[in-house]
Amino acid sequence: PNTLLDSKKKLSGSLIVGYHPVTEKVTIPVINDSYIDAFGNGVVSHILSDSRNQLWVSKSNGLIRFDPNANQSTFYNQNDELRYIEVLATVEDDDGMIWMSTRYGISRLNPETNKIRNYSQDDGLQLSRMNDRSVYKRENGELMFGGVGGISYFLPNDLKDTEEPPLIRVSSLQAGENMFTPKAGKATEINW
Repeated sequence: PNTLLDSKKKLSGSLIVGYHPVTEKVTIPVINDSYIDAFGNGVVSHILSDSRNQLWVSKSNGLIRFDPNANQSTFYNQNDELRYIEVLATVEDDDGMIWMSTRYGISRLNPETNKIRNYSQDDGLQLSRMNDRSVYKRENGELMFGGVGGISYFLPNDLKDTEEPPLIRVSSLQAGENMFTPKAGKATEINW
């Protein structure tokens, strides 16, 4: 139903179906606008089934969250703060966060808030392109992502994000031979 016949009479498109191995029942989702918007373009590289029974489809043009119970698809891309849209693989951490390897970094999506946080070399990742489907979650919860330059690995709970910039305390300033030491808690004018 969501396949397309292009001008060269070639079929294209993606279709996710459910299959229950015990009952051998095949379930085909209703093809609605959200399904077509999400699955209509891009190449699928990886599929994850998470602890909430939702599917996360890594694509060349973003990430799809498909909820088979609600028959609802959500598509994530640059408009949702995903820095690099080519999603290579996904993995769920112990707290239910969805981690994505993208071509040039790693991103974390909070499924409850739909907020995305991007990580790159500035956060300590290996300087390299990430590899397709190169992701692993160890028994201790450590996540591992492979790239051309090596493996980036970490425990997600060890990462501390802060919304506020750190407070900066100036203990002294020196310009040439001039030295200035401010008094704690007081605004001071500097005359050079």
